[in-house]
Amino acid sequence: MSSASARRCAPPPNRSGATRYHEAGGTAARLTEESLAQLARHKLRREHAYFRKAVRSGVTHDEYHRARVELFHRMHP
Repeated sequence: MSSASARRCAPPPNRSGATRYHEAGGTAARLTEESLAQLARHKLRREHAYFRKAVRSGVTHDEYHRARVELFHRMHP
């Protein structure tokens, strides 16, 4: 798997990373479940906008995109 593919398939931000940052003296406050969901939804919104732009160029949506849109709607706060 190429590094570009690995970045595209990277998991969303997780609590353990945020917790490690906070425990290491990071300036951000701890994330609540709602805040984490909002960050994930923001990322999904950006991806959706990118896919909409790609469709105008002739790209067809794949199962990955459909799964991300479904996840976005399940995460509604």
